[in-house]
Amino acid sequence: MKEVNIKFSANGPVKIKIDGDKNIYKNVIFGTDGNSLDAKKTTVLCVCGKSKEQPYCDGIHKAVGFSSKNELDEEIIQRYDGKDINIIFNRSICAGAGNCVRNFPKIYKNASEDWIFPDNDNIEQVKNSVKSCPSGALAYEINQEIHQEKYNEIKINIIKNGPINVKGNVSIQVDKWSTNANREKFSLCRCGASRNKPFCDYTHASLKAKSYTF
Repeated sequence: MKEVNIKFSANGPVKIKIDGDKNIYKNVIFGTDGNSLDAKKTTVLCVCGKSKEQPYCDGIHKAVGFSSKNELDEEIIQRYDGKDINIIFNRSICAGAGNCVRNFPKIYKNASEDWIFPDNDNIEQVKNSVKSCPSGALAYEINQEIHQEKYNEIKINIIKNGPINVKGNVSIQVDKWSTNANREKFSLCRCGASRNKPFCDYTHASLKAKSYTF
């Protein structure tokens, strides 16, 4: 049995159950500053964005009529071919962390179209840029093969006003995985407004502009 099991309730919260050694609790963290989350054997987290006890569920999803249905009609996938390595970007699972543009400015330009340039840096830097993407929206391809990194350690990072970032070999069941999605690295929606539930699609950015807190 895997150490961490992630289970979604229909029109309700996500339950994270820890079955492994207690040492894994130290890798369940809250916020980008590394503050420890009060993890239990089963931790129930809000994904409707309305709980008054964030990041935990307080049952309000029933009152607000939260729907966990995936409403995405079509994925937005952009492909950028280089001489020796290609980069594929799935906008539908991008959580907007910005690691790519911020840390690899030669490869990624802050624009909506024609913004990725695989040949502007060496192959290792392209690989590193893809690895730095917490949502798995970026993938790289060599010799027509998509490469997916694996992880020996499990980490769950709850971003303030952002998604739940999951990294590692966890047990999770979803109705549909997005194209090229990494099963060991993905971002889960917490604002309740993503059209690609249970995954984050960066809708929370528009909610933050309204001083929305989750």
